Amino acid sequence: MKAEAIQKINEGELDGESTLDFALSHAEKVKEGVLQSWFKKGASRNDKALNEFLLIEIIRSILGAEPRCFFVLLSVSRRLRALLDLKYVDDLERYKYFKRKIKNLKGRLREISKRSLGTEGDESFAFDSSIVTADLNGYRNGKKVKKGDYGVRFTYSTTKGTVIGFQTLLLFNLEKFSVRKFEIYPIDASTKKMWKEMVCDEIGTKGGKKKTVIADGGFFAYENYIQSANHRIESIINPRCDCRENLKEKLENMSPRLELFEIHDPEKKEKVMGEMKDLVSSIIEKSLNYDEYKKKRSTIEKIFKIAKQIYGVKDLHVYHEEGAHWKIFIGFYFSCLLYQDLKDEKINVDKAVGLFADNTDVW
Repeated sequence: MKAEAIQKINEGELDGESTLDFALSHAEKVKEGVLQSWFKKGASRNDKALNEFLLIEIIRSILGAEPRCFFVLLSVSRRLRALLDLKYVDDLERYKYFKRKIKNLKGRLREISKRSLGTEGDESFAFDSSIVTADLNGYRNGKKVKKGDYGVRFTYSTTKGTVIGFQTLLLFNLEKFSVRKFEIYPIDASTKKMWKEMVCDEIGTKGGKKKTVIADGGFFAYENYIQSANHRIESIINPRCDCRENLKEKLENMSPRLELFEIHDPEKKEKVMGEMKDLVSSIIEKSLNYDEYKKKRSTIEKIFKIAKQIYGVKDLHVYHEEGAHWKIFIGFYFSCLLYQDLKDEKINVDKAVGLFADNTDVW
């Protein structure tokens, strides 16, 4: 990326040429660092079309260009054509066709969710949720929505009227700046269920390296701390003020997991029990001093901000989980890649988001 473009972004100034330079530079990094390695062992036509579609969406989102405008730009920009080298989604009609069928490639999208731009780091995570809504007021055939089992709740917004909401959960690696796991849940889903499936089942271990997860008070539950400890996860969750003493007591008196009683070697058993005791002590200390970890956890809030303000994950035009999944996932995944690139280029993230946030809602 050109130094002049970086300087303009950091100074809060951005013209059309600098925006295009940034968009193409970012897309090139994603193409070489993520998508090409995804297809190392050969790919089907759908895989290659998905590759091209994702690159188009990355550039289009940053430019704030609607599909028709993007393909006009493609016809006049030699640099853009050379970078993309489109063969399967090379015009507006093919783009629209592929966009209609992409929801059927949900499984393929999951395969790229852990790929990043090459950053390395420890196993430290943030876990958070965000509500994404879909406006129903313009949807004439609302009865179909009500009859469908979409896993969403009808709510009322003072600004939007009747809406339905998807609760999106993101487990984010704070060192690699990458998505570890992403799912959509009903708005009223159990906190304990989400924590078990998204955190304990995903990164928990009985004998491997300890992981750390930082979450806000919305995930406070004694069971979440206990589940985490039994999976060698150091859970730093903001405790409710009236539960701080109870938290300490419950964790200090928690029962060890059953597997520990099956260890017959006294020396090994003592070591494992000692590690568990140290882990519980660390969880108590860090959770009771949660304010010290707010700044580190704030990275995930920037990812949500980028997803909503740049990639349009704020008010969808779909009304069921299947159709919403790929749009929300792409928004969060692209946000992580963009955040990595901005940090790598030493670009002020907040200023960059402010400059790109006025772009057209891509969805």
